[in-house]
Amino acid sequence: MFILRIQDLRPRAARLAEAFGRLLYPPHCAVCRRPLDEHEDRYLCRECIAAIEFVCEPACRKCGHELGPYTAEGARCAHCRNTPLRFDRAVAAAHHTGPARDLVLAFKFAAQKQNAYPLSKLLAARLGDSGLLDRVEFIVPVPLHTSRLRERGFNQSELLAHELGDQLGLRVVTGNLRRVVNTRPQTRQMSSATRRANVKGAFAVKSSAAFAGKSLLLVDDVLTTGATAGECARSLYRAGAAAVGVLTVARAL
Repeated sequence: MFILRIQDLRPRAARLAEAFGRLLYPPHCAVCRRPLDEHEDRYLCRECIAAIEFVCEPACRKCGHELGPYTAEGARCAHCRNTPLRFDRAVAAAHHTGPARDLVLAFKFAAQKQNAYPLSKLLAARLGDSGLLDRVEFIVPVPLHTSRLRERGFNQSELLAHELGDQLGLRVVTGNLRRVVNTRPQTRQMSSATRRANVKGAFAVKSSAAFAGKSLLLVDDVLTTGATAGECARSLYRAGAAAVGVLTVARAL
């Protein structure tokens, strides 16, 4: 005699609920807004996923900038050979263009906080390929100054960090690395030296004991010259961190 158990019903009920939800509220692509069919990702359509320009190896072993196909493994780009960057290594999932850029901008400036989930999936996939995950103990989001946080209402890096932490089972530490100076927004028009000067002394660690001897993963949305991440790393090393890696959704040219 066939007996249907409660535990057999749960996955079926979940599938029915999802199908019913799709009928009532058909999901749309977060980038192009095209309705998604049941065989597509819950957030992005096939075309937009295909249009994401992922960062490919070989990439600079310091800042994550994609290098030419004939570059030797472990090479560093010209920027990193001439610029002091405090972190150990940075990796990015995609170039800051196309759908990746659209997702980040809508997330950051249009309060599309639901974009944290698909963006964190890009982070998780890139982290798994990078080798950085091997020694990570804590995830630390790049903090916003309190005045900027009040203005925006949320810290996009913190949302990304929590989504990533949930997916990987890693602890996210917030509130210990703080932005103590409300600096001018970094813009692409600024030179690398101006960016570094703008954020110098902008970050501080509240309790060094929490980070002493730990391998940390600093998470942010976009890395351009590495000035902000580098200044964060400088504060973390001063607090006694053993290693600081950087993971971002996008790498701007």
